[in-house]
This record gives sequence, C-alpha cells and structure tokens, in this order.
Amino acid sequence: MRAPLRQKDERGRRTMKIAVTYEGGQVFQHFGHTQHFKLYQVEDGKVAGSQLLDTQGQGHGALASLLA
Repeated sequence: MRAPLRQKDERGRRTMKIAVTYEGGQVFQHFGHTQHFKLYQVEDGKVAGSQLLDTQGQGHGALASLLA
C-alpha cells in the first residue's frame, strides 16, 4: 500500500489525499474488487472534505490517475 500523498498548497497548508475502499457505509476489505472509494482531503491534520468515487468496475485501477 502506498503512503498517502502529502504536499503543501498555495497557502502553505499541509494537505493529503486518503483513499479508502468503501461499500455499504463501511470499509471494504477487497481493494482490487471494490465498487467505491471514499476520498478524504486532509488539511493540517484535519479532514476538510470527502467524496465518494465510483470505480465503474475498474477496482483499484480507478485511482491510478486520481492519486498519481
């Protein structure tokens, strides 16, 4: 598993994106077979927002372009 992506934004805040396999409101245990990821945007150690990403049948492949 890759480490979360950390960077600083234009205001100097530390930011990070965290992707969690997600199904039925819970963490899903099969990374390669997940139908959804819950993406969390973290700023200065606090969750600043989240969104649900539908993998459209691509499993973990759906994250490649988003997290790269």
